[in-house]
Amino acid sequence: MSDDAYAEATERRAAFSERFEAMLSTVDALVCPSNVAALPMRDAMGYDTVGAFREALESFAASFDPPLGSIQLFTVPADFAGTPTISVPCGFSPAGAPHSLQLVGRDLSEPTLCRLAHAYEQATDWHLRHPDV
Repeated sequence: MSDDAYAEATERRAAFSERFEAMLSTVDALVCPSNVAALPMRDAMGYDTVGAFREALESFAASFDPPLGSIQLFTVPADFAGTPTISVPCGFSPAGAPHSLQLVGRDLSEPTLCRLAHAYEQATDWHLRHPDV
């Protein structure tokens, strides 16, 4: 990557972060899924190499209309903006794969996110359950 391309990417990230932070300043936290779909359980996948798993993962993402660029569709914006997040368990797929929800907060909101996550876990029992592996 050239110096100019790096500088442009840095500027774009800063502009995105500023807009994302402005949106987050209107709420205590944003709640969204951590992933767009649960992945199959390991025993059901039948992949014996990491390469085979990655190929299947790309095929899985491409099976959506429109295709997903990443199964972490909901985590990428916060990662890119550099804002804090926390994920907590919130259920299981019919095949037994865990689901989770993500809490996204503005800069320096980690204490609030931890309190929200703790309150959610006290109100549910998903964090006590585990998939059969």
